[in-house]
Amino acid sequence: MPGFPRAALLVSVLAGGALASPASAETIVTQCGSPISTIVRTDTGDPSLDSSTFKQIPGASVVVTVPAGRVQCLLVLFTSIDECDGQCFVRAIENGAEMDPQDSLHSYSHFEDFPEAHAFSWVRRVGAGQHTIVIQRRSTGGPFQTHQWTMRVDLTN
Repeated sequence: MPGFPRAALLVSVLAGGALASPASAETIVTQCGSPISTIVRTDTGDPSLDSSTFKQIPGASVVVTVPAGRVQCLLVLFTSIDECDGQCFVRAIENGAEMDPQDSLHSYSHFEDFPEAHAFSWVRRVGAGQHTIVIQRRSTGGPFQTHQWTMRVDLTN
C-alpha cells in the first residue's frame, strides 16, 4: 500500500481483531485471597510426546488438601521451554476437570528448529478434600519436546 508503512499495517491487522478472542468469550472472575501454601516442581526434560490427544507431562502433578468446611483457591502457573511441530496445546486438570480458562488459547504454533519459552496459568476455587492437579499437553503436527519446566501451585484463601 503506497504511503502506509508495513509496521502500521501489521499493528492495524492485530488490533483489528484478526487474532482477537471471539466476541462470545466471557471474562471469568475468580476471587482469591492471601496465599496459604505454595508447591513448586521443576524438571530438566522428559521424553518427546507424539500424540494428538492430551497426555500428562511426566512429573507435572501436585496434590493439595483443603480442610473440611473450607473453600479455597488454586492458582497454577506452568512455564516451559519447548519444541513442538504444528499446533501445540497445554492444559491444567484438577481432579479430572479442566481448569479455567478452558479453551484452546493455551496453545501456540511452532515451526522453528529451536526451543521457545512459554508460560500459562489457570485458576479454580475448590471445596474440601484432596485435589490432584496435572499438566497435560498435545500436538497436532508431530513430536512435542519439553526441555525443562516449572509448575507452581498456590493454595490461597
